[in-house]
Amino acid sequence: MRALSLAAAVWALVAGAAAVASCTGEATFVLPAVDAGAPSTRYEAVCAAWARRACASGDACPMTYLSGWEDHAQCVARETLVCELQAADPDVRFDPAAVEACAFTADCPGGDVVADAPESPTLCLPPGKAPLGAPCVWNSACQSGACLYSYTPDGVAAACGTCQAPLQCSCASNQECVVYPDRAECVTLPDAGENCGAPWYACNDSQCVTPEDGGDGRCQELPAATLGMPCTADLTGPQCASMTSSVFCDSTGHCRAYRAAGYGKPCLVGNGGEGNACGGAGWCDEQMTGDCQRPAPDGEPCEDEVLPCLPPARCLQGSCIFPSRVTCGL
Repeated sequence: MRALSLAAAVWALVAGAAAVASCTGEATFVLPAVDAGAPSTRYEAVCAAWARRACASGDACPMTYLSGWEDHAQCVARETLVCELQAADPDVRFDPAAVEACAFTADCPGGDVVADAPESPTLCLPPGKAPLGAPCVWNSACQSGACLYSYTPDGVAAACGTCQAPLQCSCASNQECVVYPDRAECVTLPDAGENCGAPWYACNDSQCVTPEDGGDGRCQELPAATLGMPCTADLTGPQCASMTSSVFCDSTGHCRAYRAAGYGKPCLVGNGGEGNACGGAGWCDEQMTGDCQRPAPDGEPCEDEVLPCLPPARCLQGSCIFPSRVTCGL
């Protein structure tokens, strides 16, 4: 099966996709696994060493809500693949020496968050070869350093992105940078005592307190709570303060940190899973077990929003395959 080329695998996916309606058990036959298109292991040593550094940096960071690998070993294995996939991209100027020298600082830029293409922890590579408007999979493939994807209304990324100018802002202290698919702009936020509301419901150094009907509200300076302190989950305060979204107000009315939950661990309040966030692209089975479920294996059938893939694999034409320039046509 490993001898099957990615191009052949993609053809098989396109030919067989129409025969399988979904991954909900309604199909009349089981779609066999395809070659997920794993890259060459030519740079395995340098990529694995880089992945170990990235994941070690991530291990020291607080958990970010609803993100993170299941464990350190999974982080290293999948980040190694991320590096190898970029090394195999003809538009990426892959420099083993640059990757080998790439270091991570102490402000949590490593592999703590599960990132799909085009994002990944930095490989310290020079700008890519692809010009503006060219198809791309990774930021590192573009001369501009920005590979931007379009998305469906339900948030599913296109099979491929295009190289575009980076979307960024130079905003004042009372402004926030808002990034759209085609532009970025600075939005001035209201101060405490001023009216606030749609579309941002945000304030400068205060919180937007809105009425129950969801209409416009007013910016108010509310007390903040930290770990272990009393709190409320509504906008009357005190709310839990966290720059990483890793703290929430639990059912007892106290600030508590989210925990990474492995596959098979509870993820609902009713079965002891309050505050558990499924790691490793796992999904919470809210209808049946109330536990974290594994994503679809590489090469196996998948369905966006129902049975996800484990990054860097993506659900393309109904199967989990690794993104590349070959898959851009899907």
